[in-house]
Amino acid sequence: MRRCVLLAISTLMVAGCWAQPGFDAQYRANNPFNGSLTTATAPDLTEAWRVTRPGTVSSPLIIGNATIITYGNTVESLDTATGARRWATALDINIPPSPAISLSIGEPVRAADGFVHVRWDAIPYFGEVKVDIETGAMTAVAVDSMGGAAVVDGSRHARLSWTLEIPNLTAFVEYGPHRGLVYSGPIESLPTLGGPMVLGDRVFVSRDNQVLAWDFGTCMPTTTPVGFCSHVDLFATDGYVGPPVALNDDRIVVVTELGSIVVDAQTLDQITRAPGGSPDLLPPAVAAGRAFAPSYDDLRAWPIDCTFPCFGFTGFAVGGEIAQQPAVGNDVLFVARTDGALLAFDRDCTSSPCAPTWQADATPGSGAPITAGPVVASGKVAVVAGSTLVAFST
Repeated sequence: MRRCVLLAISTLMVAGCWAQPGFDAQYRANNPFNGSLTTATAPDLTEAWRVTRPGTVSSPLIIGNATIITYGNTVESLDTATGARRWATALDINIPPSPAISLSIGEPVRAADGFVHVRWDAIPYFGEVKVDIETGAMTAVAVDSMGGAAVVDGSRHARLSWTLEIPNLTAFVEYGPHRGLVYSGPIESLPTLGGPMVLGDRVFVSRDNQVLAWDFGTCMPTTTPVGFCSHVDLFATDGYVGPPVALNDDRIVVVTELGSIVVDAQTLDQITRAPGGSPDLLPPAVAAGRAFAPSYDDLRAWPIDCTFPCFGFTGFAVGGEIAQQPAVGNDVLFVARTDGALLAFDRDCTSSPCAPTWQADATPGSGAPITAGPVVASGKVAVVAGSTLVAFST
């Protein structure tokens, strides 16, 4: 497990790691090192364990034999093989001048160097805790009026953060010593933000109907506010866009309600439109040269190098509304539905419509939606339905 943790800061991860949301800094949801779980063995998947906790359970991080979740004010580590509790740490943070009245814990945002980092907020304060993956000991607490998502790319962290000076808020993206301005204005006008996503030295954030990019290797500070880097490119379209996902080193994709838009990673010029699109702006998984894009009640796979017009795609017969970003482990594509069903497909299927090779009900008898996952690591596929985490294995 220690080897997995040490390598979690790399863009190449080993079998036991799903160390941040979206798997990697490019948000591709593709773990190509997932042990023995393959298309040949996926039909043999059965429920390995399930746990229910008092509160909404986060999307898990799987770090070898440790599966990390949060709920309420608690960070917990479960044994990946059995689901047994390894440790649980309740956060009790005293914020000057008085204890926090309502402390909310966010999802675990990354695992690196033997620690898992978790966001918390107790408005108007925000911060991050750093918890030892082996022992659960809280080794650092930041009370710095900051919060947000973070990704890991090599030894560098990108973090979407904000500061509050009620009634105004300033949102910015951090990357190493630099900060890029995302929004500054009234709290009630805060735009919908997605990301950050890292590709080389370039960091991308979605903002309502736009995608912004910063080259932090050649930061150009702004004068208002002082010390922020200017974004170097901006892409805008009609309607909201989902979080940016890297297709390769040259292309990114964002999803709208009506379809996917492929954008040049350097110029942010639109290259083409592609299949996909949903009201929840669910991003695609990217694997084996294709994007696997949710499209209402089915899924469409299209080549990441497609040119205008990009109409050719393979359909996957999901049979219901897709709940979350799909995930790929080795050559298996996993798709979660809003009615609690989890399906597995042959990732390489091209005979449209592709039928599932395996299906299970993660919420037997309730029809409750899957609220997080699938996460694929250590030979397991895990999903969350509200307060319950379920893991399947062969």
